[in-house]
Amino acid sequence: MHRARWLIDLQVGSLPYINYTLGGIPSSKEFPKSKESIGPTGKTDNQLKTQNFNVERLKRTLVPASLDNSDSFDGPDIPRTERFLWMSLVWLIYSLTVVTIINLVYEWLTSKARFTIQSRPVNVYEIPFPALTFCSTNQFRPSAVNLTLLHRKALMRQALSPEEISLLDLSNNVCFSDTNVEESFIDDKVINYMIQKVSQKCTDVFKGVWWRDEFIGNACDYMQTVFTPYGLCFTFNPLPMTSLYSKHAIPLIKKQQELGNSGRLLDRNTSWTLEKGYDTQSFNWAEMVPLRTVGDERRQPLGAAISLDLHDYDDTCYAGFRGYHLSVHSPTETASSPIHSWYPIVHGALNQLKLKVHLKQTSESMRSWPVKKRGCYFDNERHLYYFSTYSERNCVSECLSNRSFTVCNCVPLHLPRTAEMAVCGSSTIGCVLDTFGWHLSPGLTLRCQ
Repeated sequence: MHRARWLIDLQVGSLPYINYTLGGIPSSKEFPKSKESIGPTGKTDNQLKTQNFNVERLKRTLVPASLDNSDSFDGPDIPRTERFLWMSLVWLIYSLTVVTIINLVYEWLTSKARFTIQSRPVNVYEIPFPALTFCSTNQFRPSAVNLTLLHRKALMRQALSPEEISLLDLSNNVCFSDTNVEESFIDDKVINYMIQKVSQKCTDVFKGVWWRDEFIGNACDYMQTVFTPYGLCFTFNPLPMTSLYSKHAIPLIKKQQELGNSGRLLDRNTSWTLEKGYDTQSFNWAEMVPLRTVGDERRQPLGAAISLDLHDYDDTCYAGFRGYHLSVHSPTETASSPIHSWYPIVHGALNQLKLKVHLKQTSESMRSWPVKKRGCYFDNERHLYYFSTYSERNCVSECLSNRSFTVCNCVPLHLPRTAEMAVCGSSTIGCVLDTFGWHLSPGLTLRCQ
């Protein structure tokens, strides 16, 4: 008797099939013939075997046990059409897999990085105290300029001197008023006269400043004179001008500080940088630029006695109330940008302002990433023309200034510029508004790339 050899191949997840390979062909004596019997379905044994054979062949064709099984493609009982169909299907699956992988790799290489913000506790003394910009509503003192009389003469079309015309045109920009006077440009001599004589001086505004119950003598020596959409203002706790402005803007800024009696900020050095933080452990206000506090304590970190001088006040330059406009911003920025927020400090009322600080830090490991990939700049990777420190608000101010000067040949009073650039008057400010397509008013939201 010849022995039969059984080869069994079972695959998990697919239909098993069995290959029978016989070692020899049995003789008729060993396997006698038997009569065909009819099953319960009404089919003979040979018909049932033929049907089962066709089902097994279909299973092997559509659901093979493994892709590397050659019997699935070149078996002796598989027609060419079925083999071609199966080969085409396999190549289609492989092609789609390769295309999908290529697309995923391309998206990973070209898309921006997705950041996750992980909160961590930060000591409050690591964060600089914000800069505060105060703008008085008394921009034109009657003792220096009778603005009411000039407005009346302009409305009645009476003769005005060139100096009076320039002052009226300047009031149109500072007080948001409207007269019959329209000049193309504002002379720098008139602007300097406003700083020195017309508006309130820093020493007239701040009668006393206390930092953590310690009196700061000559507080105006540590403040900065700056023009904003609300006119001439004073900023407490900014960075020194040599750290805030570039060499292109320093000459004009220095002259304005000297006229406004707030020029000592030029001689100080900062003890803090945006990326490294403070380089000193001292909390003495004379040694820290900008100032910082130790945290929540019973005494207030900052106190100031501010004078409005209602005896020398002109309501012609009306701001809607009597008092001050206050802007709270980073020491690395100026309040000259129109996208800063402003709060009214009303005279004769209790004014409270609650600050909530959000600190977001970027890991140093991101420096090796391309700028387009991470979607942001480090401070030393982006340089501005008028500012030494890069921020979104500083960038917006510079973009507006450059755009205005390119199209209208002048710059609005509150935007950064050089001494050679003219200041826009009432007749050219319309060009600025048309160029940007919006009104230069506080609270504007604008993004700059």
